[in-house]
Amino acid sequence: FVHDVYVTDSARGRGVGKELLRAGIAWIRSRGMRQVVLWSKTRNQTAQRLFHNAGFRETMIEMTLDLEQ
Repeated sequence: FVHDVYVTDSARGRGVGKELLRAGIAWIRSRGMRQVVLWSKTRNQTAQRLFHNAGFRETMIEMTLDLEQ
C-alpha cells in the first residue's frame, strides 16, 4: 500500500512520475495482483492526466465533509 507519491518541482516534466507509476504497476503485476486503484485530489489534473495516459479510468467518486472544530 502506497499512500503518496510526489515528484519535486525540479524533476517534473522529465518522465519521473511515469516511470514511478510503471515500476509500481510492474511490481504489483509480478505478485499476481490483477487490479490497481489510485486516488488523486480533485484538482490534481497533472496526476489524473498521468493516470489516464497509463490506461486508468474513473470508477469511483470520493466525497469529503470537513467538520469545523
